Amino acid sequence: METNEAQKSPPAAPTYGQYGSLEHQRHRAQYITRSEVINEQTRIVDALPMSKRWPFEAGGTYIPIYAGISGLIVNSFFRRMLMIHSRPLMTALPMAILPGLTMKIGWYGFVTMPVLAGDLNCAICGEMRGGLVSVALGAVYPMIIGLPFFSAVAQGNHKVQVPKLTMAVTNWAKFSQFWTRKLRFFKVQFVSLVIFQAVIGSFVAKKQMDVMETEVLTKFTKVQVPDEED
Repeated sequence: METNEAQKSPPAAPTYGQYGSLEHQRHRAQYITRSEVINEQTRIVDALPMSKRWPFEAGGTYIPIYAGISGLIVNSFFRRMLMIHSRPLMTALPMAILPGLTMKIGWYGFVTMPVLAGDLNCAICGEMRGGLVSVALGAVYPMIIGLPFFSAVAQGNHKVQVPKLTMAVTNWAKFSQFWTRKLRFFKVQFVSLVIFQAVIGSFVAKKQMDVMETEVLTKFTKVQVPDEED
């Protein structure tokens, strides 16, 4: 009877666990949550010398700076194509700050946290994710926010007539045709920007995973919590 009840009891939910040195893992297992895994791994990475932990420093500092520089490059694209020569700081500051802040938050949430938690066990998957996040937030995002922003700036410049965006279908067609015609002259520069962001993001993500595999002795694995004995 007891055997049947034990067979019917559902398996325990998997949690993150087993941390400590490799020797410590042989003697004792501790079961912790994902957030505790990230906090513990962050503490261990911070204790490494700068020569070894630099990929994590780069992810939080240099990657956002590169995104801000990309925003300034996009700012230059739009100012030239719309012949905007006044108020350079008014357009440069938001185009540098917004991509930089967005990249800092996005990189930590989509790349660094999964690496620390051990969710990215495939090196190629980590490189691809780093490249995609860097391209999306460091190249595509500045272009997206630049379209409405510089459309509004150009309305007061009066040198290039930018169609106003309304709900009318004909206006949408004029708006898309205008920007398609303008942006085709900068497609080479934009492709170069995308390649640059993809290479930087993939490189830093790969180095972060290398640090976790070679320098951080603590390993966290998803394990089944054993049933408590009555």
